[in-house]
Amino acid sequence: MIEADAVDRIDTSAALSPGWRERRLRVAYTIQQAALKLFAERGYPQVTVQDVAAAAGCSLRTVSRHFPAKEDLLLDYERQKNRIMLDAFTAIAPARDPVAAIWSAWTALARQRRASWPEYLLWQQAVATAPEVMDRASGERRRMLEQALAGIIDRSFGASPAFDIRPQTMAAALAAANSAVVEYWVRRGGKDDLDALYRAATEQLAELAFTITSQGGLPMGAAAGPPVQMDGGR
Repeated sequence: MIEADAVDRIDTSAALSPGWRERRLRVAYTIQQAALKLFAERGYPQVTVQDVAAAAGCSLRTVSRHFPAKEDLLLDYERQKNRIMLDAFTAIAPARDPVAAIWSAWTALARQRRASWPEYLLWQQAVATAPEVMDRASGERRRMLEQALAGIIDRSFGASPAFDIRPQTMAAALAAANSAVVEYWVRRGGKDDLDALYRAATEQLAELAFTITSQGGLPMGAAAGPPVQMDGGR
């Protein structure tokens, strides 16, 4: 049995030494990888937390300490990935062309994380067997992305979210484009170069951004009155 139980007995409220912290992360990773493989092979509903503990070589208590709910075995992976994306987007400074800056950051992430592509494909195969968990993960990712991307676009154009819908529109379009690229890659079993797929979408996104920012409505950053009531003023 792995040393997870010894790690599990420590007081998690106290500051951990780097060695203990690394050990806990290693245990959590071992458990999560065992879970993803079982979910992908058997299907999420057919796998119990006890099955995961046995496959990871640790106790049920240890699994529950790291992942309080069964769905956390799937959700935690996606949340970690979301934090990495959010860190990358937070580092983007206001830009003349924020769409290009955002897509360039996504392309760079795909390139930098090439070694983790097989692991991400495994997660996709695992979560596909749990539609309710997939819906929750997708919703969390979409909200996080659209808020972060709209913020970058707002800052770049000096737009007011109260008077200009286009930053939110562009953010939603970018998030949807990213999902389309990833879903295409997953459907094809990860055999394509994900970095190349991101690059291939660049021209289409540039055209979309030009259309949104230049056709009709207020110029970016203008504030000519109260927002339009989309529900008839109710």
